[in-house]
Amino acid sequence: MPRTRCETTASGHGKVPDTTCVMGNGRSATFWDGRWMDGAAPRTLAPGLYVVVWPTKRLASVQDGLHRGSWISNIKGEFTAAMIFQFCQLWVAVNHRRAVMTDSADNFRWIWTSSGGYSARTAYRTLFEGLTRIPGAERLRNSAAPLRQKFFG
Repeated sequence: MPRTRCETTASGHGKVPDTTCVMGNGRSATFWDGRWMDGAAPRTLAPGLYVVVWPTKRLASVQDGLHRGSWISNIKGEFTAAMIFQFCQLWVAVNHRRAVMTDSADNFRWIWTSSGGYSARTAYRTLFEGLTRIPGAERLRNSAAPLRQKFFG
């Protein structure tokens, strides 16, 4: 099975390519935001099209998007010449990847561990990677100072 990168997010606020995906049936990866086409997402291959995709359809799975070409009906509005060019490029890329789909489930691996397993510990290590420690910060945190202080009245 070919390895491709997919983007996942827990809150929907920030999409970070922190997982790799072995594409299977396409039920788990998102069509427009997932990096399921040889490391690229349709939104990066066709940014002009992505802007006019119905916002509710951006979360459709790869499997749903490929079913009878429903990804095409997710696009609203009129096409410009640049959008037609991007559409043709995306059409070729989607049809190429459709031939590689399998019946097995998509498999996601966390890139920050050698085993590929996700843990909150590795997520926090990644989040705070590169931060510097401030001398005396531990002493300030453990001080007996009151949590609230009234200055006036």
